[in-house]
Amino acid sequence: GETKKAHTELFLELIEKIDDSCEIYADITYGTKPTPMIIFALLTFIDSIRINSDVRQVVYGKIVWRPRIEGQASEIESAHIFDVTQLLNIIAITESLRALDGSNIEEAIKLLFSLEGGE
Repeated sequence: GETKKAHTELFLELIEKIDDSCEIYADITYGTKPTPMIIFALLTFIDSIRINSDVRQVVYGKIVWRPRIEGQASEIESAHIFDVTQLLNIIAITESLRALDGSNIEEAIKLLFSLEGGE
């Protein structure tokens, strides 16, 4: 559903289904547009509240289809899986920086990410 109530119900239902001590791998490819945001809210909750659980990976899949020729089946041109787990780290860092009370938060974020390096 697309209502606030449906979003809340999905969030609460998923919380109940996830054990207090587990590893989580999530695929946010499918669902309505709010679904990945609900899943990210859930994973943020689990990552910060349930210390015995571990969000291991969050992925998003994308398929690029070749232009369809009439009378023929659609063909895949390319397929990609994107690891978006880092977005959870960005949320966690942002929440942690609240302790700075607004002073130099943007500079602290830039410094943290410059130290991280990589892709």
